[in-house]
Amino acid sequence: MSAVLIEDSAERALARDPRQSVIVQAPAGSGKTELLMQRYLALLNCVADPEEILAVTFTRKAAAEMRNRILLALQPGPDDKRLPETAKLANAVMRRDAELGWRLLDFPGRLRIRTLDSVNSWLSGSAPLSGDSAAIGIVTEQRSDLYELAAQRTIDALGETSVDGESVGLVLRHLDNRGERFVKLVAQMLQKRDQWLPLLGRGDLGERAREILEQSLQELVAHELESADSLLNDGDKQLLLTLVRHAAGHLALSRPDAAVCACAELRVFPGTDAVNLPYWQAIADFLLVQDGSAGPAFRKTVNKTQGFPTPKDGGSADLNALAKGLLVRLAGNTVLAEALATIRRLPVPAYTDAQWEALEALVRVLPSAAAQLSLVFKERGETDYIQIAQEALAAFGSEDEPTDLALRLDYRISHILIDEFQDTSRAQFHLLEKLTAGWVSGDGRTLFVVGDPMQSIYRFRQAEVALFQRLWETGIGQLKLQAVSLTTNFRSAPPVVHWVNRVFTALMPAHNDPATGAVRFAPGTPFKPADPLAGAPQLHACGEPARVDEARAIADIVEATLQNSATDTVGILVRTRHQARLLVPEFRRRGISFAGEGLEQPGETAVEQDLLTLTGSPCCALHGAG
Repeated sequence: MSAVLIEDSAERALARDPRQSVIVQAPAGSGKTELLMQRYLALLNCVADPEEILAVTFTRKAAAEMRNRILLALQPGPDDKRLPETAKLANAVMRRDAELGWRLLDFPGRLRIRTLDSVNSWLSGSAPLSGDSAAIGIVTEQRSDLYELAAQRTIDALGETSVDGESVGLVLRHLDNRGERFVKLVAQMLQKRDQWLPLLGRGDLGERAREILEQSLQELVAHELESADSLLNDGDKQLLLTLVRHAAGHLALSRPDAAVCACAELRVFPGTDAVNLPYWQAIADFLLVQDGSAGPAFRKTVNKTQGFPTPKDGGSADLNALAKGLLVRLAGNTVLAEALATIRRLPVPAYTDAQWEALEALVRVLPSAAAQLSLVFKERGETDYIQIAQEALAAFGSEDEPTDLALRLDYRISHILIDEFQDTSRAQFHLLEKLTAGWVSGDGRTLFVVGDPMQSIYRFRQAEVALFQRLWETGIGQLKLQAVSLTTNFRSAPPVVHWVNRVFTALMPAHNDPATGAVRFAPGTPFKPADPLAGAPQLHACGEPARVDEARAIADIVEATLQNSATDTVGILVRTRHQARLLVPEFRRRGISFAGEGLEQPGETAVEQDLLTLTGSPCCALHGAG
């Protein structure tokens, strides 16, 4: 892996430079972990103490792997496989270690490599330095009973004469005075309080809040309408306009509440402004089946229920045929079906006065519920990761009044490295803002983040890939970061890289969209030399087979591959263990050796069957009878 042969060697050198703050986009197979380790080693060569460097990962496994790789680089075995650049940096670190008496190999804990949760626990545990009380108690998984208790106390503790009591009453009236419903909904909100508590502050939405929120709703609705509009050609739009007006005319008397009746006076196909949402929802209702349990799907036909009676009942044979023909053409367009199903679920992008009154009341109630939860945690001697994260942020104090902890960290931490930054949430980003407050380019302190927006997978944990894009474009605070894109793929063969480039360039959007988290595809360059015997990826379509048919088809491919080369091995990825087990009898029948966890049922392997037979175990008879 000589630097001379690597296309992006200059970018990698910049990423290793301990004087620069850098954000790196590192696609799969680009050597991200090695680069991260090299950056850490480069920083060790310019700090007075190892503790000045803080490396943050998302999992304990990743933190342990990074620490172990650094230690192995510092003390390689007899079979030294270090890359030249890694060896150069590591040898320099060992000389510095000897000069300054760090003894890193004896005290590896001096390498401050932590998970985000560990960083929060460390910071919250340091809060007494500023006189605050840190979150105490053991960390538990989300406890719905504690959240519900806090929600119930929110009702019990607030008198009807107080402002908060009036707010609770308003929310309860909005829920038809169902106290159990209030408790359930508030408890669900408390499980996600890291998302809304920083935004609500003390429970005041502000004068222009309604205008701003409604404008945001309108923008989101318009975005979805634009997505669906782009999937329809002009001819289909004109035909749809004719069909929905025809349907509305026939249903005006028999089913005036039908969604399509909104299109009765429509003269042109609706645009993509939010005001056109009712028309688009009528179109979605007309095209899609009502039961979406198996996913959104287009109707197979139309009848008088959809506003298309037969000719003898006053319908039009021509329009009936056109409607059916359109449905046939759209049947396989799953992307359009998904877009229309999304439109169907969109809310009206405006609040009624009653809704807004209830929302304002809820905004006043939720911070009180969060305070009740803090009291519950202290009583029970328990806490959760959200509470610890809040304590960690509070431990810094404010910008105008920083705590002793903030001042101490500002003095002690000079360099921060963050892995998998594409999976950062807003709360975690806020913590990074606290950690780097006051940092400016060129002051000797640096931030290094690495990730791949194309691999963002933690949206369900409030990760926002848009934060990666924001840091890439504008930096953080006063700190600007050098943007580096790695393109070299060390892992995959050239045909695989080229196939991925071709397919995903077409599948993914052409531009990033921070509002929706859409990420454009960044093509890679293969490092491995071309192999004339290596084939490109192939798609083997089976139509609509049974699972056993898929298993036979896979076994055919494996058998043919192994016949061509006795030294080849084949890896198989499946969605579920059940699918993998369907392959087992096929491989046994063909004499193909295989290995994998969980593929055998108890008593199925030859060894198990022999043991059962020899011992005369009753399980043998039971297994045979079953």
